[in-house]
Amino acid sequence: MHLSLRGELRPEYRYTAYGDSSGSTLNEILQILDSLRNLTQLELPDASGLDLGWDGGPFCGNAYFGPGGRDYERQEYREGLETTERAAAIVVGALPRLNEFSIGGHQANVTRYENGTLRARFPWTGRLDEYVMEMLPGGPDGPDW
Repeated sequence: MHLSLRGELRPEYRYTAYGDSSGSTLNEILQILDSLRNLTQLELPDASGLDLGWDGGPFCGNAYFGPGGRDYERQEYREGLETTERAAAIVVGALPRLNEFSIGGHQANVTRYENGTLRARFPWTGRLDEYVMEMLPGGPDGPDW
């Protein structure tokens, strides 16, 4: 069975913009989904909507213009990828029957070990700095075009 969740998984009323970062909301939802014994494929929203403490960064690209703008963009991009990895670790721990899943369009490469545990890897796993520079090349202020 394939399930796709849309929107944000954070509580509607929150006094901070960043959530509690504990992953409790995601864990609660995954515990409910664990009762779906035929669930093998899962699509989750972007990491910024999973209540893990990262809000997705600026909503306007203007924040990345000017001195240090590209470095700031890289920092936000990195935080998003790190939060995606964190969410993936929660997912594989909670739903060991999954064959595949994605978070915000990032498809995890799922490996199932003989003992039944899963590991999720992404194109940037183990090489985050290099991946960020590949995706956002150029100097600290922007691309060198």
